[in-house]
Amino acid sequence: MIARLLIAATLASGLGLAQAPGSNYPSTFKATTVVVGVDVSVRRGNTPIPGLTAADFELFDNGIRQRIESLAVEAVPIDVTLAIDTSGSVINDLEAFKSEVRQFVRLLRPVDRVRVIAIATGVDEVVAMTPPTGDLDLRGLKAGGFTSTNDGLVYALLWPTEVDRRHLVIALTDGIDTQSTLDSSTVVDTASRARAVFHVVLVDGLGPLMSGWQRGARDSVVEAAKRSGGTIHDLRRASSDFKRIFDDFRASYVLRYSPEGVSREGWHDVKVGLRVPDASKLTIRAKQGYWSGR
Repeated sequence: MIARLLIAATLASGLGLAQAPGSNYPSTFKATTVVVGVDVSVRRGNTPIPGLTAADFELFDNGIRQRIESLAVEAVPIDVTLAIDTSGSVINDLEAFKSEVRQFVRLLRPVDRVRVIAIATGVDEVVAMTPPTGDLDLRGLKAGGFTSTNDGLVYALLWPTEVDRRHLVIALTDGIDTQSTLDSSTVVDTASRARAVFHVVLVDGLGPLMSGWQRGARDSVVEAAKRSGGTIHDLRRASSDFKRIFDDFRASYVLRYSPEGVSREGWHDVKVGLRVPDASKLTIRAKQGYWSGR
């Protein structure tokens, strides 16, 4: 079981002390280095728009137009974290669900990696970050107990992403927390700062029985996804849901720029637009900002 003290200590450090193995880059979305990267999804309805260039985008950092230095798509290796709420209100048939997780993992590219986190009374890393080879050992994915949703989502988001990789977090949850040390606002703050795009397959486990505070907890998960550049999905079938999210993420763009004309410290609002015909008919999702240190 992952100690909650580890999560709390990481947050207390300002979300910026953990390092990727073999890297000097910070684990969070901080511009202490020169270059900032922003994941951007562009869609017409449910269809990704391919073939865009850096010249097709405009990007503002704290209201100042920035020069986009490079654009990457698809080829960048992706680390996928699956954060699974194993409570009975989310997963009815655990063995069938494990089979669907394995189906999804088989669709990943050899350059990608995956890890699986179980969110129950505690937070367990069932599968450490690993290439998608062979069948995953999911015996540690067990049903029952309370739900430490906030602790689990924060732990998932804090993976120390290496500079040449991207991080996608997919959570399957009803958004309701019954056990965490951390509160819902910490999830939102972490999603805003972490170098990850956060998508949520949101299960309506309690339906009309949900109380006011439970709805508030769900709303925080929705806001966290939005802040990170991700979104919310309705549950259909886990393997197809995960694949749809991964394909959308893989088809999105990574815009990189060196901030100019803005202070290096504090919170930076980021806004991304398009300079293409019919731009108003397209939907853009992008991270809403980043935290910059000294």
